Amino acid sequence: AFLLAGKKTLLVAPTGAGKTRMARNIIRKYLAALVAGGLASNAGRGAMVLAHTVVLREQNTANIPGVPVVTIQSLIAPGHMGNRRRELLQHYRCFFVDEAHHLVGEDWVELVPYLHSGLFGATATPERADGTPLGDVFDEIVVAAKYSELVRDGYLCPCDVAEPEVSRKNQRKLKIRPDGVAAYLTHCYRPDGSVRPGIFFDSTIALCELAVEQLTAKGVRSKVVSCNTGPDERQGIFDAYSRGELDLLASPMALSEGF
Repeated sequence: AFLLAGKKTLLVAPTGAGKTRMARNIIRKYLAALVAGGLASNAGRGAMVLAHTVVLREQNTANIPGVPVVTIQSLIAPGHMGNRRRELLQHYRCFFVDEAHHLVGEDWVELVPYLHSGLFGATATPERADGTPLGDVFDEIVVAAKYSELVRDGYLCPCDVAEPEVSRKNQRKLKIRPDGVAAYLTHCYRPDGSVRPGIFFDSTIALCELAVEQLTAKGVRSKVVSCNTGPDERQGIFDAYSRGELDLLASPMALSEGF
């Protein structure tokens, strides 16, 4: 209803709530309403999905079939090709932006004027880490579910949070960084001695590779996934992780959203 009223709408739900599948249903209903109202002659080609990582692009392609999934990076590219791609946006009647909190970023925000109609986004965090609100981009917020509700109903697992003894603020002040490898080894073992699966993040590919080297030496079956990992190799790693043949995946950013 908000989209048909011309309001840019932000869908908010926790990680793992199924926002991509919600988006698929919203797109179908919105385009069907346009056709029923005589507002679109070929609504089947009237939607576009915008994503910013390979994982998100492939996830959206699999879950929203028949709708083109375009990377944000290709649309904000400088020069003739970027300009041409942005001009093509005028032909679409609906835009879904995954991880939409990025839309107010320094580079992404220039796209907003081109997303002229049927704009909606999805995020688990309707405020950026730097505190920037999304109010200048979206008119309405729809909360589909809360983390506590999904845990209560058995869709998500509760989590325990273990914090370093030194706060993040004091870490920066003292110029120290916590030992993520040691932290994982402290918490990864089940009572029977088996290893709990994990995902390890660090700031660079080199640091992730170092962590995997250290964890492998401790018997933890680990792999790095980064922008340098080809699609076939990456899928092979994901499949092995799903089968329980790997204990841990390490990544700087490739697994931080949508995985």
